[in-house]
Amino acid sequence: MQKIFLGFFFLLSCPVLLYSQEFKGGLSLGVSATQVDGEAQAGYNKLGFIFGGLVRRDINKKFGGQFELKYIDKGSHKSDHPDAGDYIRWTIKLRYLEMPFLLTYTLKDLYTFEAGLCVAYLIKFNYDDGSGNVNSSIVPYRRFDYSSMLGFKYKISDHFSASVRYSYSVISILKKKLPAINWNYNNFSKGQFNNVLGFAMNYQF
Repeated sequence: MQKIFLGFFFLLSCPVLLYSQEFKGGLSLGVSATQVDGEAQAGYNKLGFIFGGLVRRDINKKFGGQFELKYIDKGSHKSDHPDAGDYIRWTIKLRYLEMPFLLTYTLKDLYTFEAGLCVAYLIKFNYDDGSGNVNSSIVPYRRFDYSSMLGFKYKISDHFSASVRYSYSVISILKKKLPAINWNYNNFSKGQFNNVLGFAMNYQF
């Protein structure tokens, strides 16, 4: 884990180290709205944070490649509705270090479309059943999440841009053999999948 965090800080320094090689770097800060498909609760009800760094290189005036390393909150949330006789409440918290690999296409130097794949490492997991965190020492989720990603970015100025992204797990994030626990969200034979919307402001050096 220490090596991962060292890699994260190294990435943030890459813009300075690689500038002379026509690489461009930047920082990103935003929010995530997420759900976990397969746990019988619909809606992007779990909010979280996104922050990290990026390195990109233009292939030509329109096409480019981009690599990122960032922290992102994923998971799911269900609120109770006592007025409707629903007293069940829970929150799944999945905290990842995510590494997207993207191909970018830019139009008129203003609009950038992004597509690619990303690999995420689960650094922390918590399950709250409404009365407090349940013992989460047994993690039913895979350590790695593999997702496809689509995005759109609008250039505000030479240094700032705003972006929106959508990503979805390509394989189930649940382990094949689940621990012998009775949490109400993990008894689904078809698996579970991270479904994520991300909104961010980006700064390019």
